[in-house]
Amino acid sequence: MGYSYTAIAGFAETALMKQLQDRGTDQKETSNGWEHKGVSYFFEHGREQDDGSITGTVWKNLPVNQPCTSCDKPGCPGAHCRKAGTVQIESDGTVTRFPTTTKAMKLTATFNADREYARIYGPPAKVDGLFHVPDYLREKLGLT
Repeated sequence: MGYSYTAIAGFAETALMKQLQDRGTDQKETSNGWEHKGVSYFFEHGREQDDGSITGTVWKNLPVNQPCTSCDKPGCPGAHCRKAGTVQIESDGTVTRFPTTTKAMKLTATFNADREYARIYGPPAKVDGLFHVPDYLREKLGLT
């Protein structure tokens, strides 16, 4: 049994991961890792959501010589990653939360997801003559 989410949410995740990996240097050999400001990160899916959205956690890799962050045992090599934040990609492909990304990256991933969805399944429903537009951008464009 696999992890289920809507097609457009999956396209948004793929588009965002590609952006993250393209701007980094050493994480191209993994499907869920990237580098940001000299630190490597990775994404881990959370629980499957009934509405088809994607949730998860972004983890920051720590240098091996840092002290353990998960227990107080002396000499423990410890956890070598720390939670950097949570991820939320809505079932309609809107990237709501994803640590280490900018608003522009989230918006680009959302639009790329719409384009990929339209290429495979046909265009999504239009709103005011435009394809999917996140609420915060709709307000800025005066479409509310």
